[in-house]
Amino acid sequence: MFDSLPRGTGRAVRTRYDERQRGYRYMHGASLLRIVGFLGFAVFLLITFTRLPYFLAGLTRMPPRLEPADAIVVLAATINATGVLSQASFRRAIHGIACGGGRSRGARS
Repeated sequence: MFDSLPRGTGRAVRTRYDERQRGYRYMHGASLLRIVGFLGFAVFLLITFTRLPYFLAGLTRMPPRLEPADAIVVLAATINATGVLSQASFRRAIHGIACGGGRSRGARS
């Protein structure tokens, strides 16, 4: 990039300006940071103001599989002060049992 010749040898010392004139690709660190910042801002705008995240999530979605299970796990919504499940928790439990299809073949009575 730069010749490290002592002064007075008769050869010209290359400068950054000469390299730009010769067509060398040269990029300042500030220019690179500016480009990276612009690309980051453009990606932020795409994610924020378009449906791109929903489209990408749709590409990774798998269809649900309903099949017999050994256990039914239902997350409760809230519990009263007395320890009784709320109406929303009760509805979730009933829905989980209904989706489970009742007893499987190997269930004990």
